[in-house]
Amino acid sequence: MYEIGTKLALLQALAHSDGTCDDLLQRIESATGGRLILPRGRVYLALRELEAERLLEAYEGEWTSVAGGRPARYFRLTAAGRRTAKAQAKALMGLLEQTRLTETANRRGPRRRSRPAAPILVQRASAVRG
Repeated sequence: MYEIGTKLALLQALAHSDGTCDDLLQRIESATGGRLILPRGRVYLALRELEAERLLEAYEGEWTSVAGGRPARYFRLTAAGRRTAKAQAKALMGLLEQTRLTETANRRGPRRRSRPAAPILVQRASAVRG
């Protein structure tokens, strides 16, 4: 399992559409190929913190039997949340690109210094003649 900020993962999971806590957990697990599984308690705490930071807002959906007869609670990004998610994604992509470039350079092996070109000897026409 990889270490990643819970808030970062949640903002990215909400970047494309609203969702319940269960939806978000499933998106994160699916997007990471099961390598990132967040504890539900940590997710609820992070969702409350993001709401307090005004990066997301919660609203009630339809009544479901899954939620114990209560309306499902959905989350969506605010305008500030969308800006933050976009900035985080850009920063993360830059980091990943730098890592990719480093790995590519490492696969090629250590850099070799090129030898200076051998000096070209220019003979004078008089020396060639004889």
